[in-house]
Amino acid sequence: MLNFSGKTTASDGYSYLRTGKFCRKIEEKLGLTATPDMKVFRPKEERQSQFSQSNVAESIRKKIDKNLPTAKRMDVLQKLLLKDGVKMYVGRGVSFLDKESGTSFKGSALGREYS
Repeated sequence: MLNFSGKTTASDGYSYLRTGKFCRKIEEKLGLTATPDMKVFRPKEERQSQFSQSNVAESIRKKIDKNLPTAKRMDVLQKLLLKDGVKMYVGRGVSFLDKESGTSFKGSALGREYS
């Protein structure tokens, strides 16, 4: 591949995918213990199921869905969720902590609509 100055360079796009594929091939060739595949290689349903099967994640989703229609602002939603046992952190993104279990999730891990 040629870069803007006309020199030959290696493409670094999607290099993590190529690295993962390379590692799996080497593990197989050398008889090494295979490490779990990266999430991006798994079918979409399987990638989503690890959180959708979690009772804690489902509980947090239900509490958010219950309180969201009545909350017009983020600070109001935070207070409502706190009453339901979920601490909401807002920064560059949003994350949720189930106070009972101590389990936390990024909003995007719960689902695209929760980020």
